[in-house]
Amino acid sequence: MIKYIYILTLIIITNFNAKCQNTNYDSNLAKSLGSDDYGIKMYTLVILKTGGNTKESQTTKDSLFNGQ
Repeated sequence: MIKYIYILTLIIITNFNAKCQNTNYDSNLAKSLGSDDYGIKMYTLVILKTGGNTKESQTTKDSLFNGQ
């Protein structure tokens, strides 16, 4: 019985994976935008927080945080 459940689960997962493929994927567009083979572009998450550094002037601090 376990063997049949395993086979049925495998069939369902395989069928679901076949339906999830994107037919509108444009590899040339993805490459022109700088993405990888899967169409995903790499990003870096940076979290800025205020610390206890009081040596820098306010204008230097503002320039460091500018554009964030």
